[in-house]
Amino acid sequence: MSVRRGKKHGKRKNLTARLGAYMTEMGLSEPRRFSSTPQGKHKMSEVLTEFIAPYATAATTEERYRKLLSIAVIAWNASMFSAGERQRILDSVIDDAMPFGAEDMKLVIDELIRRKERYFSHIKRLILPYDLTMTRDGSHLSVASSV
Repeated sequence: MSVRRGKKHGKRKNLTARLGAYMTEMGLSEPRRFSSTPQGKHKMSEVLTEFIAPYATAATTEERYRKLLSIAVIAWNASMFSAGERQRILDSVIDDAMPFGAEDMKLVIDELIRRKERYFSHIKRLILPYDLTMTRDGSHLSVASSV
């Protein structure tokens, strides 16, 4: 196995372990098999990168980029629910995470949801855990998603 392939295999193994832990946490602990992007489906790491592109220039540090990704994933997944359910989920998540500045965060998430609905409405996959690795050459994003 080449060094490059070995590193990629290690990242995939790490993401698979995180996905398994996430599924167990959500009560979905039955064994599942994970695979790469199914044929004919969008590669979700590329979709997520394109989704946040207009905002990425403001994410000038790794910490800011990670926060942007977190907010984008919340918005993306919330967009998959009906308006009433979406609002209930967002109120819960945002109020728990941000006792101050919650209203501003809701505005940002609403903007991202509108972007998702306008440009990515054809993609009906939830984003599950993701892994961001910073390298000399830039960032590397691995994304697990529903099929």
